[in-house]
Amino acid sequence: MKQIPPQMPEIEESILSGCLLFPEQAAETVELLQPADFYRGEHQKIFQTVVDLSKKGEPVDLLTVTSTLTGKIENIAFKLARITEQPIPINTELYAKKIINCRQLRDMQATFSDAINSCYDQNINYDEILSGVNRKLNEIDGGGSNDSFTTMRELTEQSSDRYEAIRNGDAELGIMTGYPTIDRLTGGLKGSKLIIIAARPGIGKTAFMCNWISNMASRGTMCGVFSIEMDKEELDDRWNASEAGINSAIFHAGEKLDGETWKKLTSVFTRKYNWPVLIDDTGGLKINELKRRARRMVRMGAKIIFIDQLSEIRPARDMKGKAPWEINTHIVEELGFLKKELKIPIVLLAQLNRELEKRANRKPILSDLKLTGMLEEKADMVLLGYRRFPYTKRAEDENHAEWELAKHRGGATWNASMYWQPKFTRFVELDTTKPR
Repeated sequence: MKQIPPQMPEIEESILSGCLLFPEQAAETVELLQPADFYRGEHQKIFQTVVDLSKKGEPVDLLTVTSTLTGKIENIAFKLARITEQPIPINTELYAKKIINCRQLRDMQATFSDAINSCYDQNINYDEILSGVNRKLNEIDGGGSNDSFTTMRELTEQSSDRYEAIRNGDAELGIMTGYPTIDRLTGGLKGSKLIIIAARPGIGKTAFMCNWISNMASRGTMCGVFSIEMDKEELDDRWNASEAGINSAIFHAGEKLDGETWKKLTSVFTRKYNWPVLIDDTGGLKINELKRRARRMVRMGAKIIFIDQLSEIRPARDMKGKAPWEINTHIVEELGFLKKELKIPIVLLAQLNRELEKRANRKPILSDLKLTGMLEEKADMVLLGYRRFPYTKRAEDENHAEWELAKHRGGATWNASMYWQPKFTRFVELDTTKPR
C-alpha cells in the first residue's frame, strides 16, 4: 500500500477559512505560519496572498484574495467559497502547530530519503552524509540559520562604529521622556528595555505614562499604547486637559464649555491631531494576544510600547489556577522575551503591593515589588512613584510628588522631585540639578 506524506488538508482549509473571514485571525496566522508549511500547492498560493496583502497593509478578505488570485488558480472563487465553509479554528496557535508538525515530518522524510540514497554510493564519505543530515535536521527544527550568531570580529566592528558616532556627535539619540533628570540618566530610551512604572493606586501611574506619551508624540516618536484598564476616551480627556491647561473634571461635570475653554481645546486639537500614537483599549487581553498586537504596532512604526497595566493582563490558558505571583512572573517573563524580539523599550505599569501601607514611611522601595512577581529581577529600569497628599490630606502636600529611578541596569539611580498638578493630571519636574 502506497504511503502518503503527513498532511492535514482539513486543518489547512480551516486555517485559511479563518484568514479569509476574520482580519484579526489572518494577522495572527501570518505570525505563526509560512506558505511552505502548507502541503497543497493551492493552499500555499492562497496563504502567500494573505501574507502579501498583510505586508502591504491591505485588507485580507474573500474579495481581495479572490481578485488577486483570479487567473492564477482555476475556479478560484468557487474554491475559496468552499474553503470558507470549513469551521473556524477555536485555537489558531494549536492548529498552526499541527500544520508545522506535518511539514517537519515531510522535511524529515525527505532528509532521510536523500541520506539513504546517498548511502548506496560507496564513494561518498560517511562523515559528509552525517554532517548533511544534522544540518538539515537543525534547519527543520528552526535552528539552522546562523543569523542570530555574531562573531567577535562583527561585534567589535559594530562597537567601533557606535563609539565613533558618539565621538563625532552623530550617535542616534534615544527616545526622550521630556523629564530632564530621567533623560540625562538614561540618554533617552532605546533598544531592548523593560521599564516598570510602579506605584500604589491613585498616585498617578497612568498620568505619568500619559505625560511621557505626549512629550514623545509631540516630538514625532510613534508610541503604541495598550490601555487595558481605561477606555481610550478617558486617556484622551487627560491629554486634552493637560495640553490645554484646564481642569479635566469639566468633561464630566455636565456643564457647558465656555468660549475661552473651547478656544484652548481647539488649539490642542490642532497640535494633537497628528500625534503618531496607536491606542488599543481592548479589555481583558491575554498575554499571547497582547504580544501579537504589539508586533503589529511595531510593523506599523511604533518605537516604544506602553502597557497599562500588569494586573489587567490575562494569563495564558496553561497558567489558569496558578497563584497571582506565578501569573505575574510569567507575564513579565513573556514581556522580557518580547522586548528582545522587538528590540524596543516596553513600559509596563504595575501596582505596588499594599504592605507598604502598614509602614510609617509610605514611600515605596524596590522590595515592595517582591509580591508582584519578578518585576525587580526582570526590569531594566524601575520608576517608583510617591505623593504625600493621599496619606496626609494636608493642603501643603497636595502638589508634592516624587518619581525615583530606583533601578537602572548599567546606569545611575536618582530621585526626581516633581510638582503634581491634579487638575491637569500632569507631573512637572522641579529640581533639574544634574545627578551625581
